[in-house]
Amino acid sequence: NQPPNPAYAPPAAPAPQTTVESRALVSVPPPPPSPERPQAKPEMSRELGLPVVDVVAPADLPGGYHFEAEIEGRRFLATVPNGGVRRGETFSCLMRSLETVGADVPVGRWRDRICDCGTHGFSHPLVINTLLCPLLALGQVMTRLNVDVLGRPLEFKPRSTSWLVMLTVVGFWSGMNILIYGAYNYKWSQNIPLTVADMLAVCTLNAATLFFGIYGTASTRASLREKYMIREHRCFDLEDCCCATFCMPCTICQMARHTASYDHVEAACCTATGLTSEMPPTKSRGNAALDNVYMI
Repeated sequence: NQPPNPAYAPPAAPAPQTTVESRALVSVPPPPPSPERPQAKPEMSRELGLPVVDVVAPADLPGGYHFEAEIEGRRFLATVPNGGVRRGETFSCLMRSLETVGADVPVGRWRDRICDCGTHGFSHPLVINTLLCPLLALGQVMTRLNVDVLGRPLEFKPRSTSWLVMLTVVGFWSGMNILIYGAYNYKWSQNIPLTVADMLAVCTLNAATLFFGIYGTASTRASLREKYMIREHRCFDLEDCCCATFCMPCTICQMARHTASYDHVEAACCTATGLTSEMPPTKSRGNAALDNVYMI
């Protein structure tokens, strides 16, 4: 027997092998999204800042029709959407207050017809002013509507800017015509023939003034219809242009009668509004369901 070698060590037992199980990665589907809540109808219009309400049609009405409605004791002006509605049908519209459209001014219709210029007599200051100087009468209507000389609504409220501008235009037009015809008279007295430039001067001046009056009248009428929600019914949506072109004095007279009740206020020729005093703050009459909105 040999003695044990101290440097000898018995082989170590093999380490137990660990088995690693390979597991496939399984993508867990995300939880199903929760059903979205139905969005409530906005109570305010983002464009105009007016409440949106549901209205029941009192009768079969065409698109664009206007009538008074009431909700929770508040009266407002309802507008029928495009396409019209049937009796009993519910539709949504803006809740436009009647107090924002003017004092004692009909809404959704004209106060009277375009040919009713003699309603208050042909010696009425409005008729005289419209026939003799329609631009001044147009400036008075612009001042009432708070629009500029091109018929565009103003953000601020100057009391007589439009009327003063029209007065300046009329003064310039009168002065230039006096100068031109004075030059004509001088040439005629000196036996000097008139040139083409002389004829073009007077034609250009008067044609430009006429075009300015037609454009201002049509734009002002369009602004008035938009403010009081009066629809066009004739001339294939060119009603404003046709009325201003062919019936300018009558059109201006109709706009003036629409924006002032001459049964309660007195007319004047040479004031910024064409009135001797302010219109009384009476309630607007917007019950278009009972009135004839097809009046022109």
